[in-house]
Amino acid sequence: MPSWLPTAARNTWDLGLEPPQGKPGLTRGAAPHRRPANRANARFVLEVAAPERLLVREQVGEAQIPAANGYVGILPGHAGLLAELGAGTLSYATGGHRRSLAVEGGWLEVASDHVRVLADKAEEVA
Repeated sequence: MPSWLPTAARNTWDLGLEPPQGKPGLTRGAAPHRRPANRANARFVLEVAAPERLLVREQVGEAQIPAANGYVGILPGHAGLLAELGAGTLSYATGGHRRSLAVEGGWLEVASDHVRVLADKAEEVA
């Protein structure tokens, strides 16, 4: 029995069960969180929609979005997330410019390469 196995893994080995696979300390099925290799050029698609229309569909480098319990900062490669949207200013950076929208209520969905904001109310901030 390998000495690097944690105690719990040694106990399963003693019971005749298969030990965990992979590197020490990692469990089977756990995938490491991956960030894009070149973060300077990394982008994701941001979509912001209100009931009347689609306000934004752009490739962006980062976004600050108001959730019900505070602001969420999103970078490319962010872990998946589903959250209730709060009221506040949604801001994002694209092409060296910073843009903002006022949003209130709705939902926020974050996936590996896109972010969707379905807002009850949304309008562009001048």
